[in-house]
Amino acid sequence: MGRVVGGSLSEGLTVKLDKDASIEEMAVGRYTVIQGKGKKFFGMVSDVTLESVGGRLSEFPPEPLDPFVAEVLSGTALYGGLKVSPMVTIGVGKSSGPEPVRTIPGHFSRVREASEEDMAQVFGSEDERHFYVGNPLDMETKVCLDLEEYAKRSNGVFGKSGTGKTFLTRLLLAGSIQKGTAVNLVFDMHSEYGWESSSEERTKVKGLKQLFRSKVVVFTLDPESSRRRGVSTDYTVKIGYEEIEPEDIGLLREMLNLSQVAADAAYMLEREFGKGKWLERFLNYGEGLPELAEKLNVNPAALAALWRRLDI
Repeated sequence: MGRVVGGSLSEGLTVKLDKDASIEEMAVGRYTVIQGKGKKFFGMVSDVTLESVGGRLSEFPPEPLDPFVAEVLSGTALYGGLKVSPMVTIGVGKSSGPEPVRTIPGHFSRVREASEEDMAQVFGSEDERHFYVGNPLDMETKVCLDLEEYAKRSNGVFGKSGTGKTFLTRLLLAGSIQKGTAVNLVFDMHSEYGWESSSEERTKVKGLKQLFRSKVVVFTLDPESSRRRGVSTDYTVKIGYEEIEPEDIGLLREMLNLSQVAADAAYMLEREFGKGKWLERFLNYGEGLPELAEKLNVNPAALAALWRRLDI
């Protein structure tokens, strides 16, 4: 692809593309290997640039620029560049695993696209421990995940809308279930992982329950809604009145559209009716709310608002 001509460990390496390397075929996110004298540096392309030897040439390009002039200037006075972020170092031997990068290769070190063997040295090969999760952008090499190491750490899937976060998360969950490396508790607010979901093309996609059956248990808070949507569930979660505390009302204050005064009234109700009994007795109060507000010295409108939001 090219050679290293500058850069630093913190800012990344500057690479000058070879004359026969097409800059249009370079892409951010592509994995590369930089061959140093004693080790290989595994990195990722973070930027693609157009460079020139002198600033005057870019400010006043020859015009008209015929193909012959373009051929002469290309790769010499004008050239393409890459910014490569070194990520880990890998030894020359196959048995040498990746290590944190603490230095950088020297000037004019060769840069090439990462091969299948390079990817296997860093991410591992598909086996009982490693799970194949996909391919890098514009590359055919495989990326595998060590699920045992993955389960030991806190992880997150981030990205813009429509970039496939849900699909990748479902894939990671499927891998951990298939390999038996972890037990997962998923709060599936939009029913995307349990029984089935929809792809970007609005086609039905099997959820974890359909794929693994007995290994996945689906709980629901609303069995009627689940039956209406044709979702198969195993258990219905029921929360008793005695299990709800004033702190829970405070956490849901914005969602319930309550004022701070209305939310704080839950603490006074607990003191009045007793811990574990306050909510049920409050909801059964009905038309006696004004008298109760006066007794508790609470704004009647705030207390009425709390009753309306909870009586659903």
